[in-house]
Amino acid sequence: MKNRRRHVRLNFAIEVWLGQGGVLTRTNDRLRNLSIGGAHIDSEQSYPPESVLNLRFKLPHASDFITCTAAVRHTNGRRRLGVEFLDLSADDRYRIKSFIEHQLIAEALQRARRLMFQAVTQPEQETAQQSMAGGKRIGEAGK
Repeated sequence: MKNRRRHVRLNFAIEVWLGQGGVLTRTNDRLRNLSIGGAHIDSEQSYPPESVLNLRFKLPHASDFITCTAAVRHTNGRRRLGVEFLDLSADDRYRIKSFIEHQLIAEALQRARRLMFQAVTQPEQETAQQSMAGGKRIGEAGK
């Protein structure tokens, strides 16, 4: 299946304040799957497609909130909303872009470290298994 998304997304969860008509309410709703174009929101409220929502959220380690208007582009049942940001400021767009890039780089470095660790420890484990099998590989020990 072809990915139709225009922007890279980061899968994580943060608190989001939601509202309509400029009135925001703090709820248990969570903003997930963030990109510079929009997000996925798990909401306790249901909103039909094309509803216009006001959002307020804070990126981890940030001091300022991001406040914007978003349109509901799709829903999946009662609790899942796909929203498109309509009026992100250039500064907020840059903050989201930088946050996503930093998180993806950190995740890639973590995966690389894990692979390097496995590459270093795996030969040691094979050597130990060979010595226990009389110099043969484990699968060859009974031959």
